Amino acid sequence: MIGRRLGAGVMVCALLAFAPAHAPAGDQTAEQQREEILNDVEWIGANMGAGWAGDFNCIKADVFFFTIRWPSLYWTILEVYPMYGYGFLGGGGRFGGRFMVGLNGREELRVGVGLGYANFQTYRSFKYAKSRSECIFGPMCDFGLVVIPHFQYIYNTNEGNIGVGLDLMAGFRDYFALGPMVYFRWSVH
Repeated sequence: MIGRRLGAGVMVCALLAFAPAHAPAGDQTAEQQREEILNDVEWIGANMGAGWAGDFNCIKADVFFFTIRWPSLYWTILEVYPMYGYGFLGGGGRFGGRFMVGLNGREELRVGVGLGYANFQTYRSFKYAKSRSECIFGPMCDFGLVVIPHFQYIYNTNEGNIGVGLDLMAGFRDYFALGPMVYFRWSVH
């Protein structure tokens, strides 16, 4: 008998703890709905575009998970960024500020920085063991820190958001400067 009452009490507490803190959609004002749209979690998204990395033109195809948004800040917990054409694979996160712009209250500018770790496939000259004067130009893998200052324009919808962005990627392992990447972005919240 005590076990059933205790189990029912725990169940009620759990339901109350995880119940939504906002009113049902029919009772919300337009301002409350807008605030909910702008400050919920972006569960998954992608940045797709192209740019310059080292001496190569590249295709960018980032995938990101779990962007937590507050009224003036955001934090992307996990981002994976491969670049095709350069030989680069890395991961990390992003954080920065949000600035609401536009008349409808759904547009924002994001300015921030991404930090991560990556594998760079670079090309260097190697000397043959037989002769110091003969060289070949071949790939080499290096690992190092990646810093990504970025700027994004985003339009928020009820289901997600779309936008454009500019990443200024820099890698820190033997002086790598990867270069600018321009992209389209989308996410689902």
